[in-house]
Amino acid sequence: MSNQWWEDGDDVHRFGVAMIDAGFLTTPIGVADYFESPRKWSREYEVWVEQGRPTDPREDGWDEWEEAVHGIS
Repeated sequence: MSNQWWEDGDDVHRFGVAMIDAGFLTTPIGVADYFESPRKWSREYEVWVEQGRPTDPREDGWDEWEEAVHGIS
């Protein structure tokens, strides 16, 4: 089993959808770039995991994750 998050298709998908919903991936090129090489977003992913992997703006941790990622980008 791999230790690299970007090798887990389900995790890549869940995080990608969260990135789209949060407005971090806003163009078709941005989305394609993410899915071609998700490891580029490892810092954002780490913050997402720290906040409990929120997938909906109503979930605990979403606002904190979104704010932190805006600080990274």
